[in-house]
Amino acid sequence: MNLSSQRIRALSLVFATLFSASAFAADSNNANPNPMTCPIGSYWEPESTLSMDDEFGYGSQAMTQCLRERHHAKVVISVSHPFMFDFKGAIRRAPDGKTTFATFLSNLDHLTRNYENVHGMTIGKDVEVVVVFLESGGVLATTQHGVFAQVDNQPGVAPNPFVQLVQAAQAKGIKFYLCQTAARNLKITRATMIPGIEFVPGGHIAVADFQMQGYAVINP
Repeated sequence: MNLSSQRIRALSLVFATLFSASAFAADSNNANPNPMTCPIGSYWEPESTLSMDDEFGYGSQAMTQCLRERHHAKVVISVSHPFMFDFKGAIRRAPDGKTTFATFLSNLDHLTRNYENVHGMTIGKDVEVVVVFLESGGVLATTQHGVFAQVDNQPGVAPNPFVQLVQAAQAKGIKFYLCQTAARNLKITRATMIPGIEFVPGGHIAVADFQMQGYAVINP
């Protein structure tokens, strides 16, 4: 083999190596960063056929970073105000003009849908979720309170419209706590509390304590 042939062969090997490296890098960049199965089901319902690619466009599922921790996850939701507000600062209401929205319920709904439907986890088993009501958010721990009458410009007290949603979350294994300082300021006693909700002496330090126990904190 002459010198010219040796040079051609060497250059061919170099180009082949570079091409292979580029192709490997491209494949690595396009690969799902999390090899764990995701999703288990649809966000909307476990048996839904609506995939991420259907909802967001082809390739969406491959580029989605799903949870790596599927067991022993812990979350604490700190709820310091009772209602959601729109961009004008007014209490957010449904189209009927009467139904209000609680600040924590949207977060709680999204959280449970993602854990259960998307990742196939079970609340109370694979993930522990606790909610701490503090400050004005304490009224959400009651069956009735004057605040719910005030938002509709009514006198006296009115039923808490979110009681059934709290009870549904309790049935899933989500635990609720009420700050005693908030209860004291809002004139809440055990007689008007939703059954199953427990006390903590102070809401903020309870959230801090949960965090030190390994719970991730969510502030809606």
